Amino acid sequence: MGNLPPPRLTHAIVRIGVAIWLTVLAGCQGEAARPQPNLVLIVLDTVGPTHLSAYGYPRPTTPYLERFAKRATRFDRAYSTSSWTLPAHASAFTGLAPIRHGADQISQRLSSDPVMLAELLTAAGYQPAGFSNNPWVSHKRGTARGFEFFAELFRTRHILPYAVERHATVDAVSLWLRSQRDTTRPFFVFVNLTEAHAPYSPPWIYAEPFFEAKSDWMAALNRMSALLPLNVIRRNYLGGVEGGMLQPADIEMARNLYDGEIRYLDAIVERLVGEIETLASERPTLLFIASDHGENFGQHGHMGHAFSLFDSTLRIALLAAGDGFDAGATDDRLVQISDLFPTILRAAGAPIPEGIDGRELRAPHDPERGLSALYAHPVQALATFPADQRDSDTLDGLRRELRAGIIGSHKLIRGSDGTEEIYDLLDDPDEQRPIERVDESLLGRLRALAGSPRPASAIEGGSQLEVDEETRRALETMGYLQPSKVPQPSSDPP
Repeated sequence: MGNLPPPRLTHAIVRIGVAIWLTVLAGCQGEAARPQPNLVLIVLDTVGPTHLSAYGYPRPTTPYLERFAKRATRFDRAYSTSSWTLPAHASAFTGLAPIRHGADQISQRLSSDPVMLAELLTAAGYQPAGFSNNPWVSHKRGTARGFEFFAELFRTRHILPYAVERHATVDAVSLWLRSQRDTTRPFFVFVNLTEAHAPYSPPWIYAEPFFEAKSDWMAALNRMSALLPLNVIRRNYLGGVEGGMLQPADIEMARNLYDGEIRYLDAIVERLVGEIETLASERPTLLFIASDHGENFGQHGHMGHAFSLFDSTLRIALLAAGDGFDAGATDDRLVQISDLFPTILRAAGAPIPEGIDGRELRAPHDPERGLSALYAHPVQALATFPADQRDSDTLDGLRRELRAGIIGSHKLIRGSDGTEEIYDLLDDPDEQRPIERVDESLLGRLRALAGSPRPASAIEGGSQLEVDEETRRALETMGYLQPSKVPQPSSDPP
């Protein structure tokens, strides 16, 4: 895909073009035209498909999604465009690869250049509303642009109740549907849910299947609270700070809590979908449930979702239910989060901009299609380490940009340090055995697809933004900033 700039269509021209296109289309279809469907995109932040029972995980993490999959198409080889929230959401909202939309570890915001999904849907007659629990999906980061209504729920995330019946995000969506929706227009509702993101603290009713006793769950909560999500990562990469190395038992505790959070999230999604379908039954609804990236628990020496482009963080869940998607079907084509952009636009009856990277999920199969992903030089991730530890030699292996290319079952990961690793994902899905030799033609295609990683010397300074106190608190809680205060372990977990 190279380093092509994003399409630079002005927003006014786009709206005029969409309006003309819809007028012509309506004239051609006449009275027989079907109503535009309501469109819903629910993003399960930090949820890897290998932890979902709906994708074959042996633990019972997603009983609702298992039922939902029976009326949806499940995409089994869906990928993000990066391993963290900002570039992944930017790709979903623009249809562009990160190297083109520019929202990454370095810039840390989406520019005003790309035309946004919400803008195009507004021009097509939709009422777009967004609800985000992650500060990377916000007005400040440029990812809320185009929404008529956008709730930054991360500002009150620290006081969210645990009862699904009183969940603040579901209640916010329900309130908007009841009181602010224009029933003469179809809507586009986007929801970002962060229960599976660190820190992991599932209520016992959802964590119970993953612990032998309630006391084990309480001990895990207290251990994670004492470590803090940022300190878990620091211990993993620095090899031992403030009390010793991260132990295998710590990783297992974190994994169990994570599975409990996914079980909790599954119940939230069930209520959310139920509310939407109950309150908007006058039109057909097309539902997309996707994740933006996964999570590491020791794979390849990583914790969290920074510093790597292995499938443990790059593969995502993706299910689509509604007109045009077969109930109970599975689709093993290579697809990507950027494909949501043209798919949603086509469902709305809106034209799709030329020059995007995403392809419609319902397009004919292209066996030659390849995917690319970028983890830009980790300016933001390295800044989360305390200043006196950032220059540690232990972190040297992390100071690199990563590019990935996938064609068929083969995947190439290239680093700005000159490393190259090729895996056959069919024979080695956990990416444990790099291939030593590969056909030169295939290697050339993979390299061209991934692109050349940029060395640190070629990276201009980042544009880390000033944040208000509420956003800072949310970023600290989720492990993106060094905590200003260290909370004490609780003896009375939720």
